[in-house]
Amino acid sequence: MNSGENNNQSNVNTAQNTTGVPETFVPNPVGQGGPSLFANEPNTPSQPVASPQSTPSASPQSVAPAQPAQPAQPLPQTPVQQPVSPVTPAPTAAPSPEVPTPPSAGAATQEELTVINNSRNKTGGFAIIVIIGLVILFIFNIDYFIELYDEYMVPKIIDPSGGNEPESSDNLVGGYLLIGNSETNMTLDNIKFYNFKKSDNTSLTYSYVSSEKYNDASTLNLYIEVYDADKNLLYRTKFVPEEVVEKDTVSTKPIKLENDVYDSMFYALIKKIDSQANKESTKLTCTLEDEDSDVTVKYVNTYNFSNGELASYEVSKKITTKPVDDSGEKDYSNNKFVKELKSENEEVSKEFTTTYDTYSLEYKVDYSKEIIGFIPLYTKGTTTIRIKNKEQLKKWKCE
Repeated sequence: MNSGENNNQSNVNTAQNTTGVPETFVPNPVGQGGPSLFANEPNTPSQPVASPQSTPSASPQSVAPAQPAQPAQPLPQTPVQQPVSPVTPAPTAAPSPEVPTPPSAGAATQEELTVINNSRNKTGGFAIIVIIGLVILFIFNIDYFIELYDEYMVPKIIDPSGGNEPESSDNLVGGYLLIGNSETNMTLDNIKFYNFKKSDNTSLTYSYVSSEKYNDASTLNLYIEVYDADKNLLYRTKFVPEEVVEKDTVSTKPIKLENDVYDSMFYALIKKIDSQANKESTKLTCTLEDEDSDVTVKYVNTYNFSNGELASYEVSKKITTKPVDDSGEKDYSNNKFVKELKSENEEVSKEFTTTYDTYSLEYKVDYSKEIIGFIPLYTKGTTTIRIKNKEQLKKWKCE
């Protein structure tokens, strides 16, 4: 019996399935009967395998121990080769014709942009032509535009002394006589003033004619004023003809001016100022100090104005010597300031009274008398503002 069981077991262990894959034999538990089954037999449930140690012996006879059950090995999967179909390249799509994109709402087409640009170019060109035309018109009519500007834009001068309105006038520019224009004229106290022009590079000449006779025209208190292009007063003088003013007689009179006034003058004006205003006087005092290694000199010029025009001025110059060493007194006769003081005294004393010593000089220049052989600092009629400006440019202090 034992040998038959061993033979059966050996046959079972070497059995193979029809597929050629070794099959594992799983014995039924002892005592349960029934044929032994293959673990992978189809449609046969696997039975639990009892361990040889836990299975009681059926008989005291020796039985060959059963081989421990091996876990079922997964069947190797043979990859199935799928037939590969040849890849046919996709046909290249023919390029579709470009379809113009419709313009979005509010966007201009190329044609419209071209029309707009052409319109702008035409408008810009027309504007440039108009501007050039206006410039040419302005250049050829500049005198007219200046006259309009002076008439309506430049504020009128208000003279507190009165007498600023002429009896009659023609071709005034903003109320002023234009120097160099023979057609401008102004009439006061029946005397017509006209034809103001530059002459001899130093003088302003003018003509006048009266409808009445005046034995002494100075009593009329008529003044001639000279202005620059910005209407700054440069010069003023009283109309005092040397001869009798005859009726209907044309006369021409020159006014001697300094170079800077001559170069800057542009307008003229005739004013009548009453005698009360003539009595008003003002002063302008200008000072300056200078020195060298030996002396210090102080200059004081006092300018006296009557009705705004220079009537006289006073000069004071004083030299102060600096301390010397113990070697004794120093000779200053060759000092430049001392020599200038001496030279000036010799010139002024020919016309006016002076007070002079080696280190000081004082004198007064009065325009009420005719000045011959001496050149004053300023001509009669020079205005306060003009003297102040000129002295300050030379570093003088004026107040």
